[in-house]
Amino acid sequence: MKISFRKLPFLFNLIFLIVTILQSLIILVVNPHVTKFIPTYMDAMAEVWWLCIVAILLHIIAYLISLDQNLILFAHLCAIVAYIILILVPNLLLVALTLLVISLALSFHVYQFHYRTPV
Repeated sequence: MKISFRKLPFLFNLIFLIVTILQSLIILVVNPHVTKFIPTYMDAMAEVWWLCIVAILLHIIAYLISLDQNLILFAHLCAIVAYIILILVPNLLLVALTLLVISLALSFHVYQFHYRTPV
């Protein structure tokens, strides 16, 4: 599989999703009170909001490149909306993560990321 500008944003999504889930688990382990999770997460997100801007720019560029594939366009739009939610309304973390998972699932379906054995 070759990494292209069409697939690069989805790799960024996968890494961002894994890091966000790990960060959330660490916050819950360190501070087990669920009521303190959102304020702690919002403080952490305030430090890395610029990563969401980078992701939005990557998705916009890839969106413009892949105008011929409708499912990929929808996947890019889901991801862009998810990152905007993460920046503007971090309280809706589950909605944003759901949109990122939908975006990744659509990209895996269209691009069929799997290892091909060399001939």
